[in-house]
Amino acid sequence: MKRRLFPALLGLLVTAGAAHAQSDSGSEKAPQLANRPNLIAPFAQAVAQVSAGGTLISSKGVKSVTRPSTGQICIELQRGIVARTVPLVSVDWSESTGNGLLAYWRSTSSGCPNATRRTVNIVTYVIQGGAANLSDDVGFVVVVP
Repeated sequence: MKRRLFPALLGLLVTAGAAHAQSDSGSEKAPQLANRPNLIAPFAQAVAQVSAGGTLISSKGVKSVTRPSTGQICIELQRGIVARTVPLVSVDWSESTGNGLLAYWRSTSSGCPNATRRTVNIVTYVIQGGAANLSDDVGFVVVVP
């Protein structure tokens, strides 16, 4: 019974996910990142996919993305969204260059000039010669739950 149940459940999940992603009934559609239709964040306040060069590829709830200095990325969320919960950030290897890449959230937003309560500060590094150096070669995805 267990062997048959798991593939059946997996099939239902894939089918339900595909149907949900194709729905265009407005608010019922899960937000998707434009160039990655399989990435969805239905319960997130904000999502940003940022390239290694600092270009905003796709987003939800994001007003702007700036890079004031090497390895410092400032994401300004739209009005009405306040980052009270801890943002989650992950390196996007498809949008990055090289190896030994890191992306972190900075809770103080000290790397962002004119930061507000809606500013999310991300810091990116590349490990070279055993040391972590600030770098613009790191693409990432950040989610504000």
